[in-house]
Amino acid sequence: MTGFYMDSMYSLPYMPMTYPLGGDSYSNQVFLNDMTGFNLFTPPFNSFMPGMFPGMSMNDSLFNYNYSMPYSMPYCMPGGNTYYQNMEKYYENMMNSQISYQQKTREADITLNAAQRSLRQNGKNLRSKIVTDEQDQVMTAFNKYVESVQEYYGDKGSYDDLKNTALDTYEQQFGKDIQTELRENGCDSYLHGLKKVGTLGLASKRSAEDNIALITGQPKGKSEKYKEWAGNATAGAGLGLLGGLTVPKLLKSAKSPKLLPVVLIGAAAGWVYGRVLDLFS
Repeated sequence: MTGFYMDSMYSLPYMPMTYPLGGDSYSNQVFLNDMTGFNLFTPPFNSFMPGMFPGMSMNDSLFNYNYSMPYSMPYCMPGGNTYYQNMEKYYENMMNSQISYQQKTREADITLNAAQRSLRQNGKNLRSKIVTDEQDQVMTAFNKYVESVQEYYGDKGSYDDLKNTALDTYEQQFGKDIQTELRENGCDSYLHGLKKVGTLGLASKRSAEDNIALITGQPKGKSEKYKEWAGNATAGAGLGLLGGLTVPKLLKSAKSPKLLPVVLIGAAAGWVYGRVLDLFS
């Protein structure tokens, strides 16, 4: 830079004293740029008191003024380290500002996106229950999903409005509607009825069709009911037959019962037991 002299990297620069800060007018302007953090070459700074500070306006020539004095003085004026101390404070303030900005950005991200993330995660939880055929847990997960929709979209609208929005959102999120996914991953009504009674109530109490009816608000079709009842009766008949064949042997009875009545009684008992389980589903 014109007019500057420095004998080491850390020593303070010296330059010939000019009007008004020392050095030529271009050096003055660069120095003030560094010290203030502003670009004084641009408006409105380039017209800042041009009469008092010649060379501060870009309309002035960088070579119009050269009032060099026959002596030198410190670049930073009295105080020596003031320039570097100001720069340290400047960088410290800048870093604190960046830290504060990042923290506020994270806080804003939580405020703006928490509901969306909750909706996405509860959708994944619901789908996990569906694809693993955890039919008894599907409605709990679905209701949680509807609550996430309410948090995301607001409290406007009825429960049916929120439920329909949840169904649309699920389809957008996973590419299939929830009814199709339930049917694809759950067993049909006959097999469900067979398992429900055949395992003595240890299998899922609700079928995929039961959950579809609860979610859509539409009653389960009669054919699905009949298929489930048939499954209940089949399982009851099988258990009756098994009992008719094994119980006499266990009791060492010489006379075995007639199997047909045992099977019919077992089928009826299976149907009744299935209806009892429905009361707790």
